[in-house]
Amino acid sequence: MRTADFNFIYVFRRRDGAVLDAEDRAFMSGNIPFEINRKILSDAGHALVIGSNFRIPPENFAALKERFSFQNFSKPESEVGPTNSNTSTN
Repeated sequence: MRTADFNFIYVFRRRDGAVLDAEDRAFMSGNIPFEINRKILSDAGHALVIGSNFRIPPENFAALKERFSFQNFSKPESEVGPTNSNTSTN
């Protein structure tokens, strides 16, 4: 994920350290927007790694962080700049 130059890189794991099950994956799918560039299960199914230049909406992000442990490997905010913008620069 780091070599893909994503602005945002997140890792989510179950708080109990168990493998992410079907219910966990369904919850994640319901809270991770389709605009997210890349998602991959890692660590023998114990972690979901997300790489994106799209910022997860705050309410979705809060739900994910409430249910799962979370690590943030994103670029510093000063390097990210504006994201999620559909405005024209004409």
